[in-house]
Amino acid sequence: MGSSTVGLAPGLSRKLKKVLECRTDSPDLLSSLNTLSSFYTENTPQSRRNLRYTIETRALDINREFLRASDPAQRALDRVEEQVNALSDCCDRIAKALDSCSAKTGDIISTTERLKQELEITTQRQEIVSCFLRDYQLSNDEINALREEDLNENFFKALSHVQEIHANCKLLLRTHHQRAGLELMDMMAVYQEGAYERLCSGKSSLSYISIILDSPKKNNAIDVKDFRPISLVGSVYKLLSKVLANRLRVVLDSLISESQNAFVGGRQILDSGLIANECLDSRLKSHVLGVVCKLDIEKAYDHVNWDALFYLLDWMGFGVRWRGWIRACITTVRFSIIVNGSPVGFFGSSCRLRQGDLLSPLLFLLIMEVLSRMLKKTEDCGLLRGFLVAPTNSIGVRISHLLFADDTILFCDASRDQLLSIRPALTCFQAFIGLKVNAGKSEIVPIGEVGNIDALAAILRCRVGSLPLKYLVVADRLERIQRKFLWGSSEECFKYPLVAWEKLYVCSNDKEACISDVLCYQEGFNDRIWNLRFRRDFHERELGAAFSFLEFIQSRIPRGGNDTFHWCLKGNGMFGTRSYYNIIRGAAASNFPGKGVWKAKIPRRVAFFVWTAVHEQILILDNLMLRGHILVNRCCMCYRNEETMDHLLLHCPALNSRKLIEVCLEKWVEGHGGSGESASLVGCIKVGDDDVERIVVTTLDTKEPIRWLQGECRKLGDTDNPEVSELLKTAVRCLKERPVLFKYCAEEVANMRHNALFRRFISALTRGGPGGLPRPIEVHAHDPLRYVGDMLGWLHQALASERELVLALLDPDAVVDTGPTAKRFSTSLESDSGKTESDLTFVLDRIFEGVCRPFKVRVEQVLQSQPSLIISYKLSNTLEFYSYTISDLLGRETALCNTLWALKDAAQKTSFDILKNRGEKLLRYPPLVAVDLSPPPAVREGVSVLLEIIETHNSVMVPASGKKPDFGPVISALLDPIIQMCEQAAEAHKSKGAGFSSRRSRMNSDPGQISKSSVDALLSSSSSVPSSQNNETPSKIFLINCLSAIQQPLYGHEVAAEYVKNLGAMIDNHMRVLVEKEVEAILRRCGLSQKMLHFHNSLNKEAGNTRAPLAELEDTAPASLSECLKAFFGLVLGSESSMPEFEQMQVPKLRSEACIQVAKSLAEAYELMYKAIMDPANGYPDPKSLARHPPDQIRTILGI
Repeated sequence: MGSSTVGLAPGLSRKLKKVLECRTDSPDLLSSLNTLSSFYTENTPQSRRNLRYTIETRALDINREFLRASDPAQRALDRVEEQVNALSDCCDRIAKALDSCSAKTGDIISTTERLKQELEITTQRQEIVSCFLRDYQLSNDEINALREEDLNENFFKALSHVQEIHANCKLLLRTHHQRAGLELMDMMAVYQEGAYERLCSGKSSLSYISIILDSPKKNNAIDVKDFRPISLVGSVYKLLSKVLANRLRVVLDSLISESQNAFVGGRQILDSGLIANECLDSRLKSHVLGVVCKLDIEKAYDHVNWDALFYLLDWMGFGVRWRGWIRACITTVRFSIIVNGSPVGFFGSSCRLRQGDLLSPLLFLLIMEVLSRMLKKTEDCGLLRGFLVAPTNSIGVRISHLLFADDTILFCDASRDQLLSIRPALTCFQAFIGLKVNAGKSEIVPIGEVGNIDALAAILRCRVGSLPLKYLVVADRLERIQRKFLWGSSEECFKYPLVAWEKLYVCSNDKEACISDVLCYQEGFNDRIWNLRFRRDFHERELGAAFSFLEFIQSRIPRGGNDTFHWCLKGNGMFGTRSYYNIIRGAAASNFPGKGVWKAKIPRRVAFFVWTAVHEQILILDNLMLRGHILVNRCCMCYRNEETMDHLLLHCPALNSRKLIEVCLEKWVEGHGGSGESASLVGCIKVGDDDVERIVVTTLDTKEPIRWLQGECRKLGDTDNPEVSELLKTAVRCLKERPVLFKYCAEEVANMRHNALFRRFISALTRGGPGGLPRPIEVHAHDPLRYVGDMLGWLHQALASERELVLALLDPDAVVDTGPTAKRFSTSLESDSGKTESDLTFVLDRIFEGVCRPFKVRVEQVLQSQPSLIISYKLSNTLEFYSYTISDLLGRETALCNTLWALKDAAQKTSFDILKNRGEKLLRYPPLVAVDLSPPPAVREGVSVLLEIIETHNSVMVPASGKKPDFGPVISALLDPIIQMCEQAAEAHKSKGAGFSSRRSRMNSDPGQISKSSVDALLSSSSSVPSSQNNETPSKIFLINCLSAIQQPLYGHEVAAEYVKNLGAMIDNHMRVLVEKEVEAILRRCGLSQKMLHFHNSLNKEAGNTRAPLAELEDTAPASLSECLKAFFGLVLGSESSMPEFEQMQVPKLRSEACIQVAKSLAEAYELMYKAIMDPANGYPDPKSLARHPPDQIRTILGI
């Protein structure tokens, strides 16, 4: 018992010490410990009970003291928690403040970057301006030299300085100052108006000089036209003529008739040649007599009448300024004649166009259009009948003339009357334009047996010709052009002669004889004939061959036959070139398969390559070394043997892929010890399909074929365009019965092709194709549309090839359903056909996952480079098109498709951001209203951009469900700021004229109190005050012009139908207000504005009879009303009734509607006055003298 007590005491002592270790200095605790210590000496039941009681009592006391001591701590903890919560709230506020500060810091950084860019541009602009002010200025002496009439040494020195400045400016703008230079050029465009005025007035020198050399074009030259002129064109004139020519080409198609095809965009002069051939062919087949007249204009450019040209330009609708430009271009030329090597004086000209000028061919087309329309008018009057071009039993087209620049071809019947009708047309053309038909170069060609062809030629004073027609030496040059294809070289382009000229036309049995050696011209014959005359005597060694040849061609008369020449090689005795050609060919005939090469359906360049390869003339290293080049002769494919013709095309191991595959498989078998399964797999290549299926099915359960299959799948990533063997297809087909192995195989294929495709994509971006063709895609990074389009096209092409590859592995239809395993796989293939598509999508998605990131990064870089609005919108449409296209092949929920859709949304957001910035800029700087109230250039520019966007939207080849039916946001984002800008400009124009309106308001007082003698003065003064004195009138007309300029081009576009309707409502609203203001102004001018209220009240039946008669009122007294009505009749009946302010409406239909609405409102107002005046209750003594015209007569006068 004692031992147990002693054992418990230390444990109890430790517990008490642990509980009370923080209170050991308490007196009570010390007494308790003393009592407890007595337990070790007095271990009696009473002492134990006392000890227990003491411990329990003390424990309770300790608990109470602990509770009392923990209350302040609890309260302190609560206060700490509150402080922590407050601190947390303060931290949140600090975080929000930091976020706001971060955003503001980002704005400050972006603003700083923008200011840096603007500073850089400003600095560059300052450098350019300083260069212009310092280095690119002409001195006063140089300016005076250019303005003077004499072309002395100072003039040419100044001109040289101008050209030097022009070259330096181009060099400056092509460097890093390009952007600032373009902006500076836009600013300088403001000062071009004065230059144009000086140009049109002839004060500016264009530096165009024609010098007539002393070298004649022919012997015994007498006239000036027999000498050769040269033209010296200055840089200023080149610039001006090029700009004018480019602008003139835009409208030529609408001005020039279809009979002229030269120098017109979209037409080819070769078409006229084809049409002429068809005309001749149709007339020859119809057996109807006719004639073809080829007319040549004598000195076409030199005889053009300037007055006729300017009149023609005016008649065709060219403006005064344009005609002034043309006049300045063609009338400032000066001539000089070189005598003994030096020019003597300068003189001007009164006619002609300039040779070598860009404008001259285009202006000459307009001149020849006069002749074309004269001939057309002659044909319409029935005086000329052209050739009918039509198929059999159908209605055709009749063509009377075709124009080839200064040459003209006429088609007509062989009728004297028709040629007599052509003669006056040519004479009138010569009298008006100054151009004369050159009889020496003109000719008439009969079609059929025309008996009186000489008489017909005498009418036009030309010679009689024949078909085919030749123009100078063009036909003689055709053979030269063909000859230069193989042997032609020049200073700019060196070309090796591939095949000798003699090899083209060589007899097969004689390699040294050419056709030119046995053909010659003889008198009396138009064509070449065979010439077999021997040009020299025979040598002794040649006598035998000569005698045998003569004996061979000797005629042998058969017995019993007629005494005639008989050809022994043919049974009928008639000579035939084929039989003679076959006998002389003999065994030396060429083995070249001509029909199989030249007549095969292959590209011509391939056939030409085969032909040159047969003749061993391809420029390989062996042939280049024979031509004198020092090279290392090694094959470019295998780097082992010399690059000869036979090696490169027949024996190079790099080109024999089948042999290479067999060697690789044999090496693989040897490396694996030549196991039976491996050997059987290699043997499958040389056996039939049945053996292939049998070997794969029987050995699929072994490990070796599985490892072989894994290796084959990995090999698919080693090359860019791998080929799937039938053995691999069959193996994968067998694996479909084992989903785990099949999935592992599919993952291997996907991973390998993933890496290969990534490498191909990066190579296509940076290095291009083999040999540099095609070029790297990133070469076109400066062109966003082509850059992104090339990447998308590459991805689409790669997707098609990868899909074909994967489908060859996974699609059961790729395997022929014959053989011993066909029945085994038929059921499984039918059940797994739905799963094939999902497996195909999985593999393709994994393959194209790697190219998503580099493609996305590059497209985002293009979008961040701030492309133009059209480019960004076209990028959005291009991405949308390829998104749908690739979704059909790959599936929508794939990485590549998700990337394409995200980039499409980003491009669309970029376009809308550009629209937003564009609108803010327009609203920030509204334009001034023009004097003629025409729309500002921003309206036409915006409409042009919108039309291009609509055309792009309509041309997108996406499914109908993919196109957004609501095109309104795009139209609103583009046009709403323009309309708001026009409204701001109209309001500014209205407020600008407020002072003017207040000053003129005194002139609009009611003339009702004016005496009778002042009616004429009233009309004269009121006529000088237009109705547009109300400042809303020009503002409303300006808005109507702007809205009409936006509405008119949008008609016919379905996507803009709703917006066009809204524009129509806005125009109608402005028209209504404009008509009301105009009627109010007219009535105010006549003094009837204040009186209309009395007329309304007099006819109002609800007012009762308490009103006084109108004749007794001061405003509507007969005297005052008489003068006002006279002014009204003067405006209606006289010249004052016109409304010149409406002439500023640029849409004739709206202008007419406005005038009609004003006339109707005036007629209604007069009808109201007429009824009130004729009402007896108003007490007018002589109402008919006041209202002299009934309302119907006023309506008739106003034209309604």
